[in-house]
Amino acid sequence: MKKSVLFIFLLFLFSINYYSSGKNNQLLLSDVEEIKVEVEGNLINPIPSPSNKYLAFTKENYKGIFIYDFESKKSFQLTDLDGSGFGFEWQGDEDLIAFRGTVGENKRKHLICVGHIDGTVEVSSPLLSNLSLPLWMDKNLLFINWDGKEPLKIISRKEETIWQKKVIFTSFDGEIVYFDTETKKGKKLEKGGNTFYLPRYSKDGKMSLLHSLEGDIFLVFLEDGKIEKVAFGTNVRFSPDGRFIVFEKTYDDGHNIVSSDLYLYEINSKKVYKITDTQDKIERMPAFASDSRTIYFSENGKLMRGNVK
Repeated sequence: MKKSVLFIFLLFLFSINYYSSGKNNQLLLSDVEEIKVEVEGNLINPIPSPSNKYLAFTKENYKGIFIYDFESKKSFQLTDLDGSGFGFEWQGDEDLIAFRGTVGENKRKHLICVGHIDGTVEVSSPLLSNLSLPLWMDKNLLFINWDGKEPLKIISRKEETIWQKKVIFTSFDGEIVYFDTETKKGKKLEKGGNTFYLPRYSKDGKMSLLHSLEGDIFLVFLEDGKIEKVAFGTNVRFSPDGRFIVFEKTYDDGHNIVSSDLYLYEINSKKVYKITDTQDKIERMPAFASDSRTIYFSENGKLMRGNVK
């Protein structure tokens, strides 16, 4: 009798723990709504500006960047360059967008540009074959010319020198290259059997995220070069306060995406939370607003936003 009571009690405790852990691993978005814009087509990659006044987005072929003004509820096309909708980034404190476009015969040449909200676009690089995607460090624009003798290029938008001394880029071969911004010399890190691409930085410049073709996300601490595996997923971004990472887990049938949900990773606790749980919707390409709570994403070709409580 005592053994039976003990068994039932232990089973009860296990059940409580099981269902509690299930709830803790799900933190669904609330107040989800569509951002309706006057641009036709399947819209993806919505990223809000630092001021939260504008939303940049592109179409499924990554051709061009569009800007939506939340106040006027109007949109305009900033650029129509091929590939410019892939990997573009807002500057952390100003409403400026850095992007890479492809031009020329067979689309083999790249340009790095900076777009302004008034529609003007600055060309920040020569027309070259092997340019990396651009990134911002404070008000400094960084990119790599892999064909150059001194590959790291730094364009400062103010007179102060760059404050972050270590940055990483990924080569066209998927290698991690660690650059010193003072000497501009690079050092390759061990790939560990992975092929890396599309690094993204925390606002303070101390951490970077890496995607891998093998399907995993990695977190890099730049001071010591330590690399941690985060999770299986893609399209990953930091929250502006540096506490969280948001990403998607996407599955396909070999031809088409059949399911995709969004997840949140807490850096300190290393906990992963599922923030969407839908069978009939494809949620992709999440990005935080400056409040580190509002998340923009695409859903079946529409632009959406929701809140993490």
